[in-house]
Amino acid sequence: SRQRLARLVDKLEEMRHRDLELNQQLKDNISQLNQEIADRIKAEEERLQVMEKLTEEMEQRELAQIELGQQSALLRSFLDASPDLVYYRNEDKEFSGCNRAMELLTGKSEKQLIGLTPFDVYGQEIAEKVIETDE
Repeated sequence: SRQRLARLVDKLEEMRHRDLELNQQLKDNISQLNQEIADRIKAEEERLQVMEKLTEEMEQRELAQIELGQQSALLRSFLDASPDLVYYRNEDKEFSGCNRAMELLTGKSEKQLIGLTPFDVYGQEIAEKVIETDE
């Protein structure tokens, strides 16, 4: 009976030791889960902040585009109101834009003129004079 009692005590000590190990493992797991939850909450907050900033930037860009469109329309109306020929070209001497008077003279719309050179629009002699005058 004494041996049996000793075995039971050993068994209880074993169980207690195992219980302490499991308890510590459970505490470690809980700490790890709490850290993961905190990390995810922080990541979600950061994601929301980024989304808020992106939304704000999109709104600002939309407003800037509207304002640019209005300014472009106003500038276009001034250019079109002028009876003078108004056009502008890039470094490659290609038309980048023009006013209504230029469209009427060439018989081409601004969209059709964009990308063309004076040689595409006029005869050789006139195109050379246009380029010479512009330089």
